[in-house]
Amino acid sequence: MIETDSRAHTLVRSPEPEKLREMLQAQGATVRLEARGGWRVDGRDAAMIGDLARNHGLALNGLTPTHTSLEEVYTALSQDSAEYRTRQETVR
Repeated sequence: MIETDSRAHTLVRSPEPEKLREMLQAQGATVRLEARGGWRVDGRDAAMIGDLARNHGLALNGLTPTHTSLEEVYTALSQDSAEYRTRQETVR
């Protein structure tokens, strides 16, 4: 279940977070705030993010490749199930 539904992403921190976000989005990455601080980047791997930052003279304080947690996978799967039940009950 985890391998099937888990997604790779990169957690990244920089002293210039808005500049980093803009650069990543310009490269087609999906960027959103991470609850623990920094950005969660989907669609680009850590090597690409590091190279992009280096090429633009942007310092990084953290660059961590990671996967969706078990809790996030479970929550996503249970939300889909709850939405289905809600729609099914509405149809009756």
